[in-house]
Amino acid sequence: MKTSKCFKRIKEAALQKNPEVMWFICIVAKDVLTKEDAIGVRNLIRELLGGFVSLSNWLSCNSDEYEKEQSSMSDEDWCDKLHNTRIAWLDHLIDHYESIGD
Repeated sequence: MKTSKCFKRIKEAALQKNPEVMWFICIVAKDVLTKEDAIGVRNLIRELLGGFVSLSNWLSCNSDEYEKEQSSMSDEDWCDKLHNTRIAWLDHLIDHYESIGD
């Protein structure tokens, strides 16, 4: 399956998740894609995150403002913001892979 289609399926499933509950792109992929496609997505995400375990881990190591902002927000607001960040990243990935025909 094309990479953009994989990310679309992941996004559709992620939008059904409660924003207050932590979720991860690779775990959602495992739930909604074939094993082969889920492994491909997992490997791609790992490559894009430069070896970091999660988007939040990558953000904390690459943004001076991340921890300040996180500590100033309630857990509920923080989870909501992280949920929206993941959805925005999925939108970007979908657009990128569609633009290159994948």
